[in-house]
Amino acid sequence: RPPADLTGIETALMALGDIAADNPEIAELDINPLWADENGVIALDARVRILPAQSRGTSRFAIRPYPTSLEGKIKDREGHVYPLRPIKPEDAALIDELLEHTDPEDVRLRFLSPLRKLPRQLAARLTQIDYDREMAFVVFADESCVEAAGVGRLSEDPDRERAEFAILVRSDLHGHGLGYSLMQELIAYGRRRGIGEIFGHVLRENRGMLNVCDDLGFTRHAIAGDPTLLETRLKLS
Repeated sequence: RPPADLTGIETALMALGDIAADNPEIAELDINPLWADENGVIALDARVRILPAQSRGTSRFAIRPYPTSLEGKIKDREGHVYPLRPIKPEDAALIDELLEHTDPEDVRLRFLSPLRKLPRQLAARLTQIDYDREMAFVVFADESCVEAAGVGRLSEDPDRERAEFAILVRSDLHGHGLGYSLMQELIAYGRRRGIGEIFGHVLRENRGMLNVCDDLGFTRHAIAGDPTLLETRLKLS
């Protein structure tokens, strides 16, 4: 007997999740049976129980779903438009390609150590995120959304008093203000989240990132015990 259409099953489950996410009035949703074979998936019977919604938005979820509303575009200094979206679990290969097309020195400045390919555990950590505690935006080189131009990340403390930023922009795109625009996006997101302050640990030799921070109003602070690093801080509230 031919195997069931796994792609069809996956699509059906994702659609089911979208229905539950978009309709907070759904208290129960039961599909029985869900028939799957090599030709696709059919719901033979379904039951839905509706109740007044106790809460709206994403606060009712144990894990915040992918935030489609945060997809958008940013511009560099010359007005070039770059598509932007939150990172997805399947983006590990995309990030590896970004590292391959970025100068090793720029990668070292971002990760504070030499790195040419993400170890599997680190790749999972950076791409499989909890959107309610962390956000990472992938910027694409053009509308095809095939090649990453950069990544900006904001990791929140549990109390949302502070969040740490990190930014990597592909080396051939330096000098056009893309990192500046990406930092602005992180700042705007942090303000919407009610974060009190964002900060980053930046190598003193990373003049480009320090200049971006200076231009956006960050203050510089020495880190005790590590003369190679500075902590840059920006109050948001």
